[in-house]
Amino acid sequence: MRRDAPHPAMPGRPQLTEEEDIVSESSSRSVPPEALDAWAAALRERFDLGEAEAPIALVLDLAGEVAHAVARPAAPFSAFVAGLVAGRAGGSPDDIRLAVDQIAALARDWQQPAG
Repeated sequence: MRRDAPHPAMPGRPQLTEEEDIVSESSSRSVPPEALDAWAAALRERFDLGEAEAPIALVLDLAGEVAHAVARPAAPFSAFVAGLVAGRAGGSPDDIRLAVDQIAALARDWQQPAG
């Protein structure tokens, strides 16, 4: 396939160039769980956070739900917004859970706008 030729799109997905597809594939590859755990530990230590303040499973569940119900690129943005909303509410574990629950509910009820 030529480098500037569009990559065949899956139904319902926009066409990607080969370069965009390579970036997409490389960013979605699996990492070993210990890599995520080590990264999470480094972030928690650097920013003085407890596990309840930076819950891996909760964030990954939110990202998965948004990725499937809305769009894959919406997942990291949604996680960012959940953190922002929780922080503005005070940043407690309950604030985090509430923000995540609200965004997950919005994703479950999401209807793609007519375009």
